[in-house]
Amino acid sequence: MTVSNQTNRYEYAGNGVTTAFAFSSTFLAEGDLKVILRVDSTGVETTQTLTTHYTVSGGDGANGTVTMLTAPASGETLIIYNDPDITQGVDLQENNATSEEVRERALDRTAYIARRLKDRVDRAVQLSEGFEDSFDTTLPAVLTADKTIAINEAGDGLTLGPSASDVESAGANATAAAASAAAAAASASAAATSESNAATSEASAAAAAASIVAENMAIAASVAASALTVNLKQSDGSTDPTSGSPVKILMRHQTLANGTPATIDYTVATSITVPSGATLGGADGIERHLFLYAIYDGTNRELAISGVDTWDEGELHNTTILNTSSDDESVLYSTTARTNCAIKKIGRITSTQATAGTWATAPSGLSKHPFFEKELEFQT
Repeated sequence: MTVSNQTNRYEYAGNGVTTAFAFSSTFLAEGDLKVILRVDSTGVETTQTLTTHYTVSGGDGANGTVTMLTAPASGETLIIYNDPDITQGVDLQENNATSEEVRERALDRTAYIARRLKDRVDRAVQLSEGFEDSFDTTLPAVLTADKTIAINEAGDGLTLGPSASDVESAGANATAAAASAAAAAASASAAATSESNAATSEASAAAAAASIVAENMAIAASVAASALTVNLKQSDGSTDPTSGSPVKILMRHQTLANGTPATIDYTVATSITVPSGATLGGADGIERHLFLYAIYDGTNRELAISGVDTWDEGELHNTTILNTSSDDESVLYSTTARTNCAIKKIGRITSTQATAGTWATAPSGLSKHPFFEKELEFQT
């Protein structure tokens, strides 16, 4: 026989009555047909079992029918596809006659396997036929829960992107910024100094949003002796906090039962150093984010660092001492181990190191939180 039908899968909407569903392409064995039942409202898919959930008639080079023992309900979709094992069972012997039917059946099986592979390729994410640039479609070597996959800065491969919460926050911030910009533009159009007024309004909107987290704050970072040092600075990006010009950070009250927010003043030079050997869960040559936190245990005002940004700022946390063995991205590290700390996420460091734990390359990006697209960034 010939294999001319290119269709490898069939989908049917359930109605609670129909149990027989045609597979209008040829196939060989009943076990080659796979059946999935999907709940449309949730997307949950359940693989069905031959004889337990359905039977198959036909095949052996002909079309067939899948008969469900229980009719798929309304709101369910039945998917049937041909997925033969990738095997070849015909052993041709020299000077030994083999029937045309046996050889043709082996060729048919090869065609069914190719049809299944085409089905899978057609359903995969792939570059267009007209794409000419070099692009590495390999997923990042280290995958982190709740992170998106994004195109890297060079535009030639994939990297870990922001978390789902960051994306959601960015959307809300963008909406707020757009509303502020629209209001500024409308006000500026009635004034002689419309252009400068609009710029001032936009900057004020960003500053007001940032002040929800901190006031008079920037971060700076540098590498030396294979260690990474992150410094808390005043808003000019270079001056340490002082008692006369403190960095003010808003966080939850250090007493768990007290729901009143607290403003914590940082009045002295404050930094945290990731020593040589500490990877914080990073991998060789992989771009990743580190997240900077302000912590306060009721006495000590310090910084902490982590490879994840999912710490609940409504709770009190214990930190782990930062040393050469600090290799877990899901731990909150500080220079000295602290207990019962109020925390506030204040910054993000973007870093790629050729050898994880050897901090030889300066960060490629520093951002205050919230992470505005046009926010000020300070680097050393």
